Amino acid sequence: MNQSPLVEDLLCQSSSETDNLKHCQFFDVEKRLVTFTPGGEQLTARKIIKAIKPDCQCGQLHHIDSSKDPAHKASLGLPPNPFLPLLKQNTKPVDLCLRQRWPALEDFEEIRKALDFLSGETSAIRLQQKYILDLVEEVKALRLLNEEKDKRIAILENRVADLEQYTRMNDVIITGLCVRPHSYADAVAGPCPAGEPSPGVTESTEEQVASFLLSKGIKLDCDSVEACHPLPRQGNNDRPAIIMRFSNWKHKSALLKQGRLLKGSDGFINEHLTKKNADIARKARFLRNTGGGKGFGC
Repeated sequence: MNQSPLVEDLLCQSSSETDNLKHCQFFDVEKRLVTFTPGGEQLTARKIIKAIKPDCQCGQLHHIDSSKDPAHKASLGLPPNPFLPLLKQNTKPVDLCLRQRWPALEDFEEIRKALDFLSGETSAIRLQQKYILDLVEEVKALRLLNEEKDKRIAILENRVADLEQYTRMNDVIITGLCVRPHSYADAVAGPCPAGEPSPGVTESTEEQVASFLLSKGIKLDCDSVEACHPLPRQGNNDRPAIIMRFSNWKHKSALLKQGRLLKGSDGFINEHLTKKNADIARKARFLRNTGGGKGFGC
């Protein structure tokens, strides 16, 4: 708050005109000597003492402000307090005048509460930040764990595929043949006289396959065949694929070598592969037929 012209003029007067200060009164409030003009304008003790003794240092002024010893003031060359008699005549409170220049205690209390609130909010934010950082570390650990599990799952899937392919090591799959299962043959044959075999029942799936292969010049030792059965058809008009399992790998290999004799017919003989290996073989066959695999030894 700006001072009134009366106070400014009073502070600008020379030390010989300091008698005008007798019209003010001194109060000791919170270790500060405060004066008032009759109009209520405020002067600090620092400014008054500076007007009385201009060569007084700042440190001495602070000491004088907080000192109540008249002898100490006299040792500094300062005159005795000329306003002490007026102090007994007028004891007007000075809180209002202090608020005009310095913040009140309530303001400091509000500032302190605001700082305490900010400190509490900062502590809460730090706790939340620590919690978030812990979650981030946990997510990183879980991500690494998932990566390790994914690698392990991939290894296990490859092992399962290898084992599945190993179980099919002695199998071949024959496609393009028109065979009749036993149930269909029995239904078509109908009832027969006692002691007379039905012509449809006499030929099993294995025998039908052997007859077809023999018609193409392929020899098949039925004693080396452990199992022979058709797979479910995708459509009613589709010819079923036939799985044939041999007792050992040599008989299977011998049959595959004769598979080229089926060229020009509807029948095909291939190894019984898993879906993954079948896709790889199909792509390799496509590259070989289109000439795209020349550089890969196909």
